[in-house]
Formats: sequence, structure tokens, C-alpha cells
Amino acid sequence: MEPLSGRKSLTDEVHDRLVDALCSGALPPGTPLRQEALAEELNVSRQPVLQALGLLRRDGLVVPMGRRGYRVAPVDADLVQHVYDLREAFDGLAARLASKSSESDRKSALRAAIKQGHHALDKNTTADLVAADVAFHQTIYRLSGNPLLPEASAAIWLQVRRVMHADLQTGTGPDPVWTEHEAIADAIMAGDGAAAERLAIAHARNATQRLLTHMKETAKKQLNRLAHKPSKQGISSQYKNKNATRRNIMKLNETALAEFREQGFVFLPELFSREEAALLLAEARGIYASDREEVWRETSGVARTAFAAHTYNEAHRRLGSHPRLIEPVEQFLDEQVYMHQYKINAKAAFDGAVWQWHQDYGTWQRDDEMPEPRAFNIALFLEDVTPANGPLLFIPKSHKAGVLKAGHDLETTSYPLWTLDRETVSKLAAEGGCEAPIGPAGSVVMFHGNLVHASPPNISPFDRTIVYLSLCAVSNHIRAFNRKPWIAHRDFTPITPLADDCLDELVAKQAAA
Repeated sequence: MEPLSGRKSLTDEVHDRLVDALCSGALPPGTPLRQEALAEELNVSRQPVLQALGLLRRDGLVVPMGRRGYRVAPVDADLVQHVYDLREAFDGLAARLASKSSESDRKSALRAAIKQGHHALDKNTTADLVAADVAFHQTIYRLSGNPLLPEASAAIWLQVRRVMHADLQTGTGPDPVWTEHEAIADAIMAGDGAAAERLAIAHARNATQRLLTHMKETAKKQLNRLAHKPSKQGISSQYKNKNATRRNIMKLNETALAEFREQGFVFLPELFSREEAALLLAEARGIYASDREEVWRETSGVARTAFAAHTYNEAHRRLGSHPRLIEPVEQFLDEQVYMHQYKINAKAAFDGAVWQWHQDYGTWQRDDEMPEPRAFNIALFLEDVTPANGPLLFIPKSHKAGVLKAGHDLETTSYPLWTLDRETVSKLAAEGGCEAPIGPAGSVVMFHGNLVHASPPNISPFDRTIVYLSLCAVSNHIRAFNRKPWIAHRDFTPITPLADDCLDELVAKQAAA
């Protein structure tokens, strides 16, 4: 982005420049946006940048990252569905009204728009294809004669531009789009409002299906921002020999590793598909409905957590050996791991209670005599985690403080914890801040055993379910067996990761049921 000229208000210019960067892909989904860096790049003070970011947040283009600023909002299946549901209504109305415009106006305008589309197809660049697509639809909106349509749909079309660009960048062909455009244009030029509306609605629906199908097919490719699959030369002989039949090797890149070392956690958005998360959620609900002793409950009777589900449920057994969860921890510890603890934590709507501030390794050291903090948590969101439904709260960098003084809380919560006092938490937060990893179902967060964390009560009407794998280096296994074996496991056998598609069979069965 170039420095600003100063012809508009600074807030408007910053906003417009950021919108162009967001919609063109210059700032792709997930990119951190920091006020200071943007202000320096655009040669303005921080105030107009802050105001512009507020406008972008209002339009759903960026999401907050606590004290670390904002990041570009993800382009996911939910966004596509929501945006294109609205687009369908706007496009149908615009096409029907446009067919009533002046015949000469509509013919000349639409022919020019189709010509621009053919030029874009010839050039075959993402920028030209998106610009021509948007111009075609905006032409119809102008021809509708309703001045409120462009204004009312403006926020939707910002998101449409982002979706189009993200999709074209991954290789979707534009040809069917322009065939449909020509059919819509022909109906409008012929003055057939009913046909134009029907074709416009069908076009929006077809676009939705194409996008969702393509996103599903390429979901794993989206992980390349935070993960890569090394060549055979980059894989240790241990992996090559023992797991030669596995399809994928999940490795974090240096950026993610550095973030984990510095902050104590790393967030991996949409590491699993929504279908995989839905399968595991359905199984979790079945477990919660059982009367197993491994299911602990809130005072209201709703489930709080289910331990050791990987030992008695097939879907969770497979998740407990999933390479997307096992291999990042092995990579960081540089050693094979065993399952120290497996739990499915529920924050039930209205009734989900607090988890006090604590360090997991503090409990593992005191209760289980785990020698060193060579054990991490890696957690999978089975439902969307939002600021409203009791998200995890992290104090960044607190893992560097070592094991902190704690008191054994046996009364406040239904699950005993070694909890930290307010003075300690306040001091750590003053230094590192406080952040809440939020994101759609299928997202994963890996965090250090010494990272100070908590979660507030969930008084929202939305459930929040997360699976936690506490994975420990085999050489660092626990020495004391004070807790039940389904809380602190005593089987120190190294986990052999399954194939990356190990959940596909169960997902297919669920879809066919």
C-alpha cells in the first residue's frame, strides 16, 4: 500500500485503502493488523487507523485479537453461505427491476459489461476477473432504478469480493460464471423480468454450491499458511520407517513454532473440517447423555467434562491418534508422546461454570509427579467459540514464569484445580495481556502446560464444546498414581498416528444415516 494523498478525510482514505487490500487479497485472511505498523506504512497517525479498523470490524472484515490488534477475518463456509443467501435476494430483485429500465440503456450497459467480462477471461488474472464480475452485477443494480439497492448491498459486496478473490486464487475456473451472466443479461435485455429474476437467483445459488464444494475439496490446502508437509529428506528415519503408509505428515512452520515459543500458544484456524467436528460433537453428546463415571457434571446436572473418551468411543479413539494433533506436539518436543489426559469439556448454554485461573502442569506436577513441563495441550473446537460462550482465556508469555504458587481449590468448581490468586494473575496480565482464541468449529489451539489460562461461565444460549488432548513426552511420564487411571493415564505407550483421513469413514457413515 502507498502513502495517502490527503484529499479525503484520513479515516475514509485509510478505510478505503484497507478495503482494497482486503478485497484484493493483498491482506489475506488471518493477516495480523497492527495500528502502529499500518500508521507507519500509510504515513498517518494512529487515530484514523483505529477508526478505520473499527469500521472494518463493523462490516465483519476484521476480528479483534485482544491487545494484539486485529486480524483479517476468515473466509469460511459459514461466511459464504450467509453472504450468498443475502446476495440471492438482492440479485433477484435487481434483475427483475432492471428488465423494466429503458431498452436502449439496458442493452448498451449490459453489452459493455459482458464485453468487459470477455476481456477479463482473456487476461485471466484474478484482479480482472473479480473486477469484471462485480461490475456486471453493479450494472444490473444501477439499471434497477432503485437507488437504495447499491447502498443496502454495499457491505455484502465487500464480502463477495473477498470470497471471489480467495476462491479464484485457489484455481476455480470462471467460465460457468460468464455463461450464466450472459443468460441473465439476455433475459434483462429482452425485458423478461420473471426469467431474469429466476436466472439471477439460480446464478447466486450455483455460485454458493461451487464455492462450498471447492472450499471443502481444498480445505487442507488452506493449512499451508501455518503448516507444511516436508519432503522425505526432511522426515526423520523414525517416521519414514515406522509410518511409511501414512498419507500426510503434519508439521508446523517456523512462524508458528516461533509464536508458540514466545506466546505459549498457537492458533490453527479450521484445521479440521466442519463435518469432522460435527461427527465428534455428535459422539460427545451421546457420551454426555450416558451415566459413565468418567462424565463429571455441573451442580445443575449438565455435563462439565468427559474423561478418556478415546478409550470407549471409536470416533474419539481415532481423534486421539490423529496426525494433525499428535505430530505438532511431537515436532516441538522432539520425542514421541503418550496420552496423559483426554477430556471433552462442555460449556453448556446458560449453565457452563467457570474454570479458575490455573496452569495444567502445576496439577500434573503436584498430583501426578510429572518430572518436567514437557507436556502440552492441543485442543479442537467442536463448536464455534465466540466471545460470548465462555471462551478460553490465555495470558500470553506466562508459560515463561515456570510453576507458580497455587492453592488447591476443592470447592469452587466440580473439578479440583490448583488455582492462582488474583495478585499473581493481575501481575502476569499486566505484562502479557489477556487473549481469547476464538474461531469456527474445527479450529485448533496448542498451548504450553505452564500457560496460565481460565474460562468464564457461559451464560449465553450457545453451547461450547472443546476436546483437549494432554500429550506428554514418553520419557517424562508421571511417577505417581494418585488420581483415577481415566483422569491421569498410566499407559505410556507412544502414540502411533493414524492416516490423515482416519475420520472420513465415520463422517461418510454419519452423512448416509
